[in-house]
Amino acid sequence: MGIDNVETARMAARESVGAFEDPKCAAELARIRGECGTDIAKFFMMAIPKATEILSSVIVKYGYSPDQQGMFSCFCQYGRSRLTG
Repeated sequence: MGIDNVETARMAARESVGAFEDPKCAAELARIRGECGTDIAKFFMMAIPKATEILSSVIVKYGYSPDQQGMFSCFCQYGRSRLTG
């Protein structure tokens, strides 16, 4: 989506962490971990879509597209901001 505001990426990253700490989301991810046990393939098939859903709901509020490209753009920009100060 061409967002060029580092502060926007920082705010989205902060809110994303909070989204994963939300009791409802944390419980759902814990349920997925428990259901998958030691089956890593099953974990990835279940956890990645859930994580994408959680992140999408946050980053779209900051103007990023609610897909993998939007997540990549947001967190790459955030990462670059961490490297440059």
